[in-house]
Amino acid sequence: MFALLAISASAQKSPPQKPPAPVAGVQIINDGNEPELRVGGVPYFIHAAQFDYFRIPPDLWLQSLKRYQELGINTIDLRIPWNWHEPSDGEFDFDGHTNPRRNLEAFCS
Repeated sequence: MFALLAISASAQKSPPQKPPAPVAGVQIINDGNEPELRVGGVPYFIHAAQFDYFRIPPDLWLQSLKRYQELGINTIDLRIPWNWHEPSDGEFDFDGHTNPRRNLEAFCS
């Protein structure tokens, strides 16, 4: 969804933290001029597709995602249009109370 982040002045002056360790078994190997993503030591190619949940009736979300999987899609690009979830100034709908297609909470669960 979204998050608000406030950083105190003392936190801003602290030295940079060590980056988190990579997920076990995931590596990026430089093979010649091109980097290669490997998962569990095996080359992994990302086959991605965009999924616009707000354009599809909620009862077809799961069926559509399963179809993507059948087509070999292993990564979903999910954009969340802010203007769609804020139907009027200061009023937000992430649970579908104004339109079932706005139920981002159900989609993500």
